[in-house]
Amino acid sequence: MVDFETTGLAPGRLIEVGAVRMRADGSVVRELSSLADPGPDVELGATWIHHITRERLEGAPPTSEVVGALLAFCQDSVVVAHNLPFEERFLAHELSRLGLDVPRLPGLCTLQAARTHLTMPNYRLGTLVSELELPGMASHAALDDARACGRLLAHLLKNSRGLTVSPEYPALPFVPGPRRFKPRASGLRKGERGWMACLMERLPISTAGAADPAMAAAYVELLTAALADGKITGVEARALADQASRAGMSRAEVEEVHRATLQGMHRVAASDGVITPAEARDLYRAAQALGLPDHFGDLPITSSGDLRPVPR
Repeated sequence: MVDFETTGLAPGRLIEVGAVRMRADGSVVRELSSLADPGPDVELGATWIHHITRERLEGAPPTSEVVGALLAFCQDSVVVAHNLPFEERFLAHELSRLGLDVPRLPGLCTLQAARTHLTMPNYRLGTLVSELELPGMASHAALDDARACGRLLAHLLKNSRGLTVSPEYPALPFVPGPRRFKPRASGLRKGERGWMACLMERLPISTAGAADPAMAAAYVELLTAALADGKITGVEARALADQASRAGMSRAEVEEVHRATLQGMHRVAASDGVITPAEARDLYRAAQALGLPDHFGDLPITSSGDLRPVPR
């Protein structure tokens, strides 16, 4: 599943790429997500739609490198998109700028498939996700929309007859990819699970490169300051999302930081050999704020915030 955010209609430029590698049952294997800088002289188009500004692109890898990573990601797979011809035109345009003419990949258009197999008020991705009550959202952020497209495809494969692809996988050229991606955690909502759970869900499950150590350390400092009062506000969550993006952090890396932070708080509370009910409640609130209410591990609290015995 692929989705692009672009500067406008063809022949515009790619400024964000989202891709999800999925099995037919909808299970996710890998994800790719990054903003892409087409160059300082390129107008970014309808920023009120995609919310990608020149400031957000600061530190993003060049579009050519992100396209290179996408080619490697798509090798030996069927390319699926909602309005596939649109994505194909943009990809072909970017590759032509590199002097490459890539063979046509096996593909499937969920827009065309939905029009064939479903009766809906309209066939916009957001409408289909809502009408079919699929999880996730379509938000004009590339990774969100690629995920939504994947869930739509899984629904169509399960409920529609005759929807098949007979793939023949051509070899794709090698284009060097970036050393570090810049994923975007956009559209944060507090919801029932809190700001940080939403932040982690918006990031790719993993990335090909490691996060920038200095930027990741700055994320930890920002997180520690935000947790000083035991809660994380929407303003703080958005600042943390921006920092995670600058660091090139994946969901797995952010979750690891959150777990380490929670375990550090546990060690401090247990340093005198006793964790009081008040300290246990503070740990539980911190776990909620960090988006980890169900991941206490060896922490001395239950999912309801009750105290567990502490080994001595």
